[in-house]
Amino acid sequence: MKRPLPHLTVSSLALFALVATYLAIPAVQTGPNHSAPRFDTWRILGPGGGGAQFYPAVSPHDPNLVLVACDMTGAYISENGGQSWRLFDLRSPVTFFAFDPQDPKVIYAGADALWRSEDRGRTWGLVYPSSPDVRLIMPDDHASPVYIAHQDPAGRVLALAVDPDDSQKLYATIQEGSNVGLYFSSDRGAQWRRVSERELLALLR
Repeated sequence: MKRPLPHLTVSSLALFALVATYLAIPAVQTGPNHSAPRFDTWRILGPGGGGAQFYPAVSPHDPNLVLVACDMTGAYISENGGQSWRLFDLRSPVTFFAFDPQDPKVIYAGADALWRSEDRGRTWGLVYPSSPDVRLIMPDDHASPVYIAHQDPAGRVLALAVDPDDSQKLYATIQEGSNVGLYFSSDRGAQWRRVSERELLALLR
């Protein structure tokens, strides 16, 4: 008399097939490790937590002064080479840092607006938009403020360069809508004017 086969569910059959496949695979023979030795070592210094970090910047005047942006709005600064960090908030994620080539205390940070610190990152002041009647509108809770100056939304500073011979002179690319232009300031950002590429080359001479 034949014995009836046990009832197998679909999951049981799948597991049985997996085990049978595994048992049919011959064992892999491992030999000696011939990879070259590594002499580099990495150590985590970043603040960690609070999202990913981007745009690390080290001061050319002091290698212990380090800044890094975070995708969760805030940014971090260290004055001891990364041993400890302090959080600061410029209301929207920072996309670049720039250092004054002459004054070691001055740092610029570009977010939805352009900011400047004159005390090594302890406090920050608004540089652009530079109008005294700037209003800030927060349309949502995603750190995307809108700066209103002269009744119109201000542009976004995409990049900044400080003249190495004269820190009063700033060069910036500013986006207004779908247009991006070159702008120049001769008074540390108090006033800006759009310049052509030819005029910019003349200013750089």
